Amino acid sequence: MTPKTDTSALALLNWDAEVKKGEARILGAIKRLMIRQPFIATLLLGLIRTPVPSGTMGTNGKVLIWNPTWVNECTEYKLYFVMLHEVLHVLYKHHLRGKGLDQRLANNAMDYVINLIIVTLGGVLVWRGCAFLVARG
Repeated sequence: MTPKTDTSALALLNWDAEVKKGEARILGAIKRLMIRQPFIATLLLGLIRTPVPSGTMGTNGKVLIWNPTWVNECTEYKLYFVMLHEVLHVLYKHHLRGKGLDQRLANNAMDYVINLIIVTLGGVLVWRGCAFLVARG
């Protein structure tokens, strides 16, 4: 075999390991959501989870794309927050809204509303890369 083939095979093995580890972490976050927010968590179960080689995490309402490297670097609470955040985009049908608008501005506005909802639910708040549990008041 040529070194290029060896490198490609090694990269594929690393990718598979990252995906497997990331999927386990995502399932852990779904389990935590099932305990804390069972209705919302069931929506996650209907999404097709698809690993992608770049970016972070996102959804189009049917597919949840996620970067294994990014997922594996997240803290437990940050992953919980982001999974809750993405499923709320689905719940509020944000993938259907904002057509004809500035997509970046519309997405930022929808993200802002979702983050406020998460804080209200007593989820976690991520600020400057740090996750904080938010107590219900």
